[in-house]
Amino acid sequence: MNGTRRHLVTHLLTFSLQNGDVQSVEEAQTRLSFLAKNNKLWSQKMFLDVEKDFVLLRDVQSQDELEKYTSEDIFRCDAINTEKHFPSLLLLVGQRADQKKPDIHFFNCETVKAERISDDIAQAVSGSSNKSEPDELRSAQSEEEMLGQYEIP
Repeated sequence: MNGTRRHLVTHLLTFSLQNGDVQSVEEAQTRLSFLAKNNKLWSQKMFLDVEKDFVLLRDVQSQDELEKYTSEDIFRCDAINTEKHFPSLLLLVGQRADQKKPDIHFFNCETVKAERISDDIAQAVSGSSNKSEPDELRSAQSEEEMLGQYEIP
């Protein structure tokens, strides 16, 4: 991957597996659906920058770095097209070095489809040369094969 690919996304929600907010991605998605149905989400527009070695979340106005994941920190990235309230939903599961368990992020993608962003992230992750996870978990780009050390479904 050459250069930065910048995508405008709407951050919907983050759940922490470390803090016990949820126990699985499926539970997180169920809770997201419930909150959306009841208009209980507070969303934030942000830039999701995909580079060769990391994914960076930035504030749209200030350009401040909100979150940064290296290629090794990303355990799962999927485009979800089954969510009623968000036809182009991006799921990103990442764990920084200072965390014991990962966070689950959900983004609504309006200007660019979630599939395209997911492909960009998968390409960045699979193209990383310094990998802490086994190659069989990192090299695949399909959603079934992008699992982390916690076997996040």
